[in-house]
Amino acid sequence: MSERSGNTFHWTDTAPHWAVVVLMALLIPFLTRHTDKPGEFYPFSNYPMYSSFEPETYYVYVTDGADKPVAMGKVFGIAASDVKKAFDRKLDAAKKAAGGKTRKANLPIETQAAAGREVLEWLKANAPNEQKPGIAKLGAIRLYRMDLKYDGSTLVKTPRQVGEVSAQ
Repeated sequence: MSERSGNTFHWTDTAPHWAVVVLMALLIPFLTRHTDKPGEFYPFSNYPMYSSFEPETYYVYVTDGADKPVAMGKVFGIAASDVKKAFDRKLDAAKKAAGGKTRKANLPIETQAAAGREVLEWLKANAPNEQKPGIAKLGAIRLYRMDLKYDGSTLVKTPRQVGEVSAQ
């Protein structure tokens, strides 16, 4: 047997790695051949997860009665992404109640405002108790929807108020 120095590469150092890669490349498609999505097994996926994006989306933010943005995480203890998800769920329910034929973005403004008010009431109800006196001083809290649309060369932002409740 010959001794190898610590700095010399030898193909047998990576052989176990490549054996697993080859085994998975053959085994995963074989084992998933009769499933709804053959070959789908994370991270070996045929689905191009980030190959394209929708041309429009939106985010939500909360302001006080003077339309100054409020730090949702700090004030309400809830992440902005969770607020958007809550708003989306309310819009999904409204869309379903309307027969499901329209896009959420095209729901009547009154319907979106009702969903926004429900989300704001949920925010107030779930805020930490030590934050509630500070929230009451805001006067009102408003939920805004910032629509984002990429028109091919520029990003167009359109803010729209979709809910308001008293902070009391």
